[in-house]
Amino acid sequence: GRVDQRLMYLVPDAAEVWKDVVDARTYKQYEHCQEALEKFLSSDVWTKFCKEKAPDGAVEFGAGSASKDLMIIRSLDDLVPDPPAKLSYALVDYSIYMLQHSERIIQKDLRNDPPSRTVYVEALHKDFMSLKPWRVLRRKGTPVAWFITGGTIGNINENDFLHSVARRAEPGDLLMVSMETIPPEAKTPEGRLAFKKGLREKYNHKALQQLLRPSLAAIW
Repeated sequence: GRVDQRLMYLVPDAAEVWKDVVDARTYKQYEHCQEALEKFLSSDVWTKFCKEKAPDGAVEFGAGSASKDLMIIRSLDDLVPDPPAKLSYALVDYSIYMLQHSERIIQKDLRNDPPSRTVYVEALHKDFMSLKPWRVLRRKGTPVAWFITGGTIGNINENDFLHSVARRAEPGDLLMVSMETIPPEAKTPEGRLAFKKGLREKYNHKALQQLLRPSLAAIW
């Protein structure tokens, strides 16, 4: 069977436990995703999209990575030519606790170090596997960038997710999905063993086990 990963984040202390996971630095995928996002935001693809399409906002699927949200917001502010005079940033997540945690950090950072234009941050407590025409997702006739900046794609049905985005996306939009890949060295028997060992070690931490507990408890 398959355990719905959303269950991990539906308890009040989910955001704090997730912070403990990140701070422990044993879950290396968070750092890897952040490094990959930094490279993407410096790429010709992203720069060209911002300068030629002039998006007025972005949508992040999955909350809990405020540092990455701020990277996207500030990159948009730096690269998108005037106008627009304002930018919109929508966080979409099934967990109200993760949403509130991320929104507080983002809003505080933007107050302490204001960008050059107004940024509207919207926390949308919805299931992004079934997107509706919510106004916070996009403005008519203006491109939008859609993001998954963590490993969320590995926890969901990819086909359902892509169909959900396709129903709301328009020509000229951009979708960026972060995902973990199997390294070339894992093709050898020794490499496969090392890769599997690394996967086991990634989850062999008290904080991460605490995060997984609600999902397991729901099926016991």
